[in-house]
Amino acid sequence: MNNPKSSKAIIIFICFLSSLFGWTQCPTVDDNSQSFCDLESLFISDLQASDQGAGIGWFDSSTSTTPLANNISLIDGQSYFLDNASGDCGSRIEVTVEIIGPPTGLSFQGVCVEDPSEATIADLEAIGNDVNWYIDPSGGIALDVTEIILDNTIYYADQSNSETGCRTSRLAVLVNIGLVPPPTGNNIQEFCATPDNIPTVSDLVASGTNLWYPSFSSASPFDEDTPLVNGETYYATVIDLPCESSNRLEVLVEFLIQPSAGMDATLDLCAGDTNIIDLFSILGGTPESGGTWTPSLNSGTGIFDPTIDTIGAYTYIVTSNNPICPDASATVTIANINPPNAGSNGNLNICQDDTNIVDLFNILGGTPDTVGTWSPALNSGTGIFDPTVDPIGTYTYTVNDPNNTCPDASANVTISLLPPPDAGTDATVDLCVGDTNIIDLFNSLGGTPESGGTWSPALNSGTGIFDPTVDPLGTYTYTVTDNTNSCPDNSATVTITNINPPNAGSNGTLGICQDDTNIVDLFNNLGGTPDTGGTWSPALNSGTGIFDPIVDPIGTYTYTVNDPNNTCPDASANVTISLLPPPDAGTDATVDLCVGDTNIIDLFNSLGGTPESGGTWSPALNSGTGIFDPTVDPIGTYTYTVTDNTNSCPDNSATVTITNVNPPNAGSNGVLNICQDDTNTVDLFNSLGGTPDTGGTWSPALNSGTGVFDPTIDPAGTYTYTVNANNCGPEDASEIILSFTDNPDLSGLEIEIPNVCVGRDVSVLLFNISSLVDDSYTITFEITSSGSSFSNTVTESISNGEITIIIPANLFTETGVHTFSIISFLNANSLCPANLAGINSINFEIFESTEPQIIADGNTFCIDDTPTLNDLTNNLIDTTGIQWFDSVNSSTPLPIDTDLVDGETYYASLINSNGCISEIRLEVTVSIEDCNDELIIPDGFSPNGDSINDTFHIVNLDTLFPNFKLTIFNRNGNKLYEGNINSPEWDGTSVNRFGNSKLPVGIYFYILEFKDGVKDPKQGRVYLSR
Repeated sequence: MNNPKSSKAIIIFICFLSSLFGWTQCPTVDDNSQSFCDLESLFISDLQASDQGAGIGWFDSSTSTTPLANNISLIDGQSYFLDNASGDCGSRIEVTVEIIGPPTGLSFQGVCVEDPSEATIADLEAIGNDVNWYIDPSGGIALDVTEIILDNTIYYADQSNSETGCRTSRLAVLVNIGLVPPPTGNNIQEFCATPDNIPTVSDLVASGTNLWYPSFSSASPFDEDTPLVNGETYYATVIDLPCESSNRLEVLVEFLIQPSAGMDATLDLCAGDTNIIDLFSILGGTPESGGTWTPSLNSGTGIFDPTIDTIGAYTYIVTSNNPICPDASATVTIANINPPNAGSNGNLNICQDDTNIVDLFNILGGTPDTVGTWSPALNSGTGIFDPTVDPIGTYTYTVNDPNNTCPDASANVTISLLPPPDAGTDATVDLCVGDTNIIDLFNSLGGTPESGGTWSPALNSGTGIFDPTVDPLGTYTYTVTDNTNSCPDNSATVTITNINPPNAGSNGTLGICQDDTNIVDLFNNLGGTPDTGGTWSPALNSGTGIFDPIVDPIGTYTYTVNDPNNTCPDASANVTISLLPPPDAGTDATVDLCVGDTNIIDLFNSLGGTPESGGTWSPALNSGTGIFDPTVDPIGTYTYTVTDNTNSCPDNSATVTITNVNPPNAGSNGVLNICQDDTNTVDLFNSLGGTPDTGGTWSPALNSGTGVFDPTIDPAGTYTYTVNANNCGPEDASEIILSFTDNPDLSGLEIEIPNVCVGRDVSVLLFNISSLVDDSYTITFEITSSGSSFSNTVTESISNGEITIIIPANLFTETGVHTFSIISFLNANSLCPANLAGINSINFEIFESTEPQIIADGNTFCIDDTPTLNDLTNNLIDTTGIQWFDSVNSSTPLPIDTDLVDGETYYASLINSNGCISEIRLEVTVSIEDCNDELIIPDGFSPNGDSINDTFHIVNLDTLFPNFKLTIFNRNGNKLYEGNINSPEWDGTSVNRFGNSKLPVGIYFYILEFKDGVKDPKQGRVYLSR
């Protein structure tokens, strides 16, 4: 067993030496900023540092405890922190990584020249150090600055790292060469112009696509819609965006005057109008005279006669004398206009009390126009007549011609007032059931009804006479009609209903128990279904039908119901009340029986009072009567009930309770052992056996005067408990033999607990306790530590003065120093406790077991590296004391040079400086990959049959995205190729045969759909060269 104190001293000494000499073992760097090119595969292992003997470790921060793996990629602009392999230099050197990429510049560049031979590499622009241009995306020879460049071609630029001289990836630039030769054209350009038709800048003509300016040096071109000015000079350039020619064409503008025939016009004529019209005066603008009209008018001139010339369009033509300008013409279109129509006169009859509004327009005859006005004006401001506000009279509707071409038209609506018919007001007639008298319903109507109306439904009499023997009850409607149909019909109803005669029910009787004080509603004692709301005679004290036997006399009471409408006769019925005596079951009683008594008992005789015979017992006895047989009937309470056969009085009951009486019982003898130093009192009654009766006496008498034994003053010995005799047996006695027992003696006890590794049971040895006899002892102990505590109780046997306690490892929740303390030590048989004074606690330590840990992605390797278990160990945080196994329970370590297998799981265990092996093994499933997993899309390819780069090959596409779809288009959006993993790669031909199937050199566009449910489609362009 190692001495923990000695171990601590050694650890402190080693730490001191480390702090004293660590500075000589920390690595150094020559440059705190390290520069690389982006074409290199850059990892942590590429960082430069000098090893001073303690190894090199790179960390992602100044305080990180986990070194970075050598295969982690470097990040541009990221800082990395240098330390030794153990990470304990104290301070770390910060190194910033700079990864130089391609030069910066536009990916699309236009070069403007007058001739293609003028465009060279020198015209391309890219910002960087020592920039070179190439025709290929990689490899090849840099192009000379005088090299002529080609239109619609991709060129590539890279730069060099000023510190290392390495060259970067390349910037792809699509070049568009704009050809802008000087424009050519006529220097003088003539245009026909009229005040109504001025030519614009868009009418000027020059070679190429042009912009026009007001001067040779102006920077702002004209808008194409700008009107030209006669005698002004305009200047043209040629554009091929983004290029524009530097030379300009000068053009002078001259206007030629075009003849004027005026402007088109229209002429509306009222139907039937016979006035002649000079069409020349109708033309708009300023027409020249002397022109001709077509078709010719009957007058031979421009005079239109509506009685003989046809309606239509007439064109006026003025002939041009200049061949550049065309003839001028304008048209007069003649149309017939219908005159206004106000319809014909109409009449409107309105009922005297009618409040409905009326649209007078609908009263007019014919087909009037809808745009007229009413006079006098109505309150609505339209043609809506409201009889509640507008007066009766005549209203005139007038329609005007808005163009004043035709005369106005008008028509009248005359309104008259009529009285409405009167059918009176609604009424009801009540008939007593069985009434046979006839009734004239007209006389039952309210108000002042007009005669001559009709009844619905029709009565048997054919008039308004109702005969209850033949006509059904119900509602009859009387209707008076307006013969002019101007007012609505008017109706009133007479509703006939049957009234049932009063119902007082039938005679009833009521028996009341002699001592009953409950009130009774006599209404509930009437027979039949009497009406409520009647009166009682003679009147009861309650003032209602409630009978109170305390104050109301026994006798006959009459109930009378009246018809409130006096339509039917009154009705009455009687309730006769009589007095009855109550039943008597006697009073309650009890019967005591000695246990074992077999004599029968008549329970009726045990009842108190003067019970009536003929009652019933519950529960029923075996005899079927009130005879109790203790050999067959159970002990308990029996109830005797007497019932009133008339149900007027409630049942009456009394009980007989039978109990068993036992003979005296002092229980059985007992033994009581009391610990020698116990001062607690004991009730000896609780140590008796059986079920002794309480209330007995103890002999000899105890100091307490009861059965309570006090070990501090009462002596050990035999104590007798006696229960006195009763009617069922003689006295009974039992004994308690009481003695004192010695407490366990722990003098000389020593405790020994060795230190253990976590996960191991703790063994506690109690020794040097030979003063204890060999027996079983119950021990309660407590374990405490800095963060937790627990207690446990065990029963162990002593042998040769020693006891061993095994504490299970699962009871411990933390490592470190723990304290063992005994808190109770009992003899397992006598339960007498030991005196724990002078028994000290003891400390022991549970050493920590360290579980191996792996760095991020430390289980992943490249297949080309042929990794072994040694490589897997190097990816652990702590590589000291590592053993690998092929299963979680294996005891045979694997050789460190074992080749790793993809998908295989390995288990690592670590033995720390205390010799503790990790309880939990690190489970690592290895992944060995083909590290060439980057998708590489080329900028171009050259299908020229040399077997080099003859197809558009996307590297790793089939492997990474096997469900892909690739589509190729030309600049016009025509689909040229569509393929997937099962198709041949695109070889620069068109499956749709756009022209020659062998496509020309140029830029083509692709859409790559990955179809993996995650990655969005990618669009791009590819350059095809041959």
